[in-house]
Amino acid sequence: MTKKKKHLPRRRKPEKSDELSLYRELILQLLRDAAIACHLQPSSFEMDRKTIIKRSSSEGLPFFTVTLPSLGKCLDKTLSSDRALDASDTSFKLSKKYKGRPVFLASLWHLVLDEEGLVRDRGVNIPRQVAAVRAIRQICFLLYKLEEEHSEETVNQVLSDFVRTDMELPEVEQKVPLSPRAQAVIDNARVLIHYALRSGQNWLEIKDITPRHGPGAVSTGEKVYEKPYFRRTYEQLEEEYPFADYFFYNYSHWVDSVESGAEVESLQHGVAKIVLVPKDSRGPRIISMEPPEFQWIQQGILANLVSLLERRGNPCAGYVNFTSQEVNRNLALTNSFHGKFNTYDMKEASDRVSDWLVKKIFPTDIYDALSACRSKETILPNGHVQRLRKFAPMGSAVCFPIEALTFWALAVGSCVDVRWKGDLNDLPPVFVYGDDIVARQRDYESFAPVFNELFLKFNEEKCSTGRFFRESCGLDSFKLHEVNPIRIKAPWRGIGSPAATLSYIDYVNSLSDRGYAHAAKFLLQRVTQELGPIPVTNRKDHSGPYLYRNWSNGLTRQYLFSTFKHRYNAKLQRTEVRLPNVITPITINYGSPGWEELLRVHVLKGASRSFFGSASDQILPCSYTLPRRVKSGWKWVAVTAIHR
Repeated sequence: MTKKKKHLPRRRKPEKSDELSLYRELILQLLRDAAIACHLQPSSFEMDRKTIIKRSSSEGLPFFTVTLPSLGKCLDKTLSSDRALDASDTSFKLSKKYKGRPVFLASLWHLVLDEEGLVRDRGVNIPRQVAAVRAIRQICFLLYKLEEEHSEETVNQVLSDFVRTDMELPEVEQKVPLSPRAQAVIDNARVLIHYALRSGQNWLEIKDITPRHGPGAVSTGEKVYEKPYFRRTYEQLEEEYPFADYFFYNYSHWVDSVESGAEVESLQHGVAKIVLVPKDSRGPRIISMEPPEFQWIQQGILANLVSLLERRGNPCAGYVNFTSQEVNRNLALTNSFHGKFNTYDMKEASDRVSDWLVKKIFPTDIYDALSACRSKETILPNGHVQRLRKFAPMGSAVCFPIEALTFWALAVGSCVDVRWKGDLNDLPPVFVYGDDIVARQRDYESFAPVFNELFLKFNEEKCSTGRFFRESCGLDSFKLHEVNPIRIKAPWRGIGSPAATLSYIDYVNSLSDRGYAHAAKFLLQRVTQELGPIPVTNRKDHSGPYLYRNWSNGLTRQYLFSTFKHRYNAKLQRTEVRLPNVITPITINYGSPGWEELLRVHVLKGASRSFFGSASDQILPCSYTLPRRVKSGWKWVAVTAIHR
């Protein structure tokens, strides 16, 4: 008789009113923590408490997801630009004594700003000021990223903006009148990219690639275990990456496929598909799903491109980064107090790098290879087919590296005439990670006008040019301190689902770690009410649904043994505790292993294989992990794995 699997008990789905009351109480608890962090009397927040209760009751969830974030953006704009605070566009009542300053959170604003609404500089207690900045941003941005269903009007506006941005770009063969300055920058950028990709040891093997699939979904709808089966050829792809050479394990695999009579559809060009994924309260994010054959080649190019650009000796090594954000993050932190470097953010970055621009600045053979695996059209959710002028939307594997290299080459090419410069190892310091740029103010003044002429735009609201605030690669820093807010993304009404369970336990840990003791305690009580006891670990590096507590090993064991079932496993000679866990399910393709499975294993191993492959290749099961699919269950866990 088969044993029935035991899952975590299903909980009642919280009502919408429960959700709103939880968010309200959580922010009220954050006010208590702000008073402690800033050495203020709790009574100084009494009016703020009443405002939160009254307005959230009348306005509902939008008060937390729209109204409060609009106030937080006013602070960020002031910190980023050294301009006086102007909260007149918000719906908060303004102070009569301090022009432009809202009455809401007045005691915190007083610690951050002077009478003129500017950031206090002299005669200020920096730790208290930093705590006040952190508290305002935490209260305002707590629910800014909450994943919620957007109205049809909002979705249509996002899609309309996507199409409008694309239509603003030039056609690939269009003759665009450029100023002499912009033309000189394009020439310099072409030289820089040539030296980065086509000189000496810096030689991009654009054809000698190991293709592979990415984790994302594809436009033609294949499941993850169906991706190794290629059933389409494309004329545009065939010119650079022939079907027989790049989509089979070897020619024997290709011959067997032909002789088996497998149907192969012949198409002229690839068509991507647009999907909408949660982003923040303003609307969803647009992601492009590529055809599987295009994704296969793009991932191979990506691996070679990233490896080359980060290789020592490359002119952009250390300046254009892909595997680590720490260069940009450290620069943002160290320059947040009268620093020489500012941080700049691109607006609609991937959607504004045009195919026309890439063709202008990249070597011809590399552009031809990139263009071969580029989707020329995409299908919008409403069924409309949009011909793309952008080089690659977000979702293409080559989108990120091409846009980063393009921004770096144009920025550096605006600051120095590369064609007359002898040493390419002595270039202006411009650091790029995706669409995050770190550069000196004088360099920005050189390349900003040229970027605009080439249809690239900066997000002025996110460009940090003031004295005390920098933001890059997800790090917000003020006066050499990190001031990142904790942002709740998972809706409370989903608590009990595996993903939401993990998220809310992580929120408790994060709140506790940042010093928000009252907020962490309240949220833990609510999570425990819904889910029951939560396992505890004293290891910060431990993943899973565990609360972090800086306890001794003995105290950790004592709590686990008194709360959960435990046993001694004689076979493994270890003590185990039966804990609620989140498990990544695996789906198995029960088809017999064939050429396609051998091809998949060959790519995963990343090493050259003989005709028959190694013994380990032949015995691996056809099992596939479904990305972002998790389920809850109970599991016996070794106690030694939970504590230090």
